[in-house]
Amino acid sequence: MLEQEAREGFADTDVFYGMIFCEALEAHLCPMPDYCGCLGATEFDTMNETTFRVMLASKGFPEPAVIERDANLVTTDHVHDYAASALILDGEISVVTAQGTSTCRAGDTFSLDSGITHHEEYGPQGARLLFSRREA
Repeated sequence: MLEQEAREGFADTDVFYGMIFCEALEAHLCPMPDYCGCLGATEFDTMNETTFRVMLASKGFPEPAVIERDANLVTTDHVHDYAASALILDGEISVVTAQGTSTCRAGDTFSLDSGITHHEEYGPQGARLLFSRREA
């Protein structure tokens, strides 16, 4: 897929068809099958709660809710039948899949496609997330 075709209709931080365009990685496409991961904010691409809510609505996600997780919580492996998207408000979350571990901190956005086996590991402060899910 050509970069121009890939970018058409997508913001710089959108996840699409297993690939992500990431300005933080010097504006190149990063193939990531079964993508699960986060993007940190850069000086060119800051994400705040308002911007995140607008992005969710444009992608067909319902209104998000704030969820909180306890410090050092580790979940068991599981699979969701929905796509998830979150803005980390406070704390830290690591999501572990067969492809590796993605760690997100306050200000990072996170997307996880449906059907990906994973577990979550929360940091020593726990985490507070603005979270939404879109049914598959």
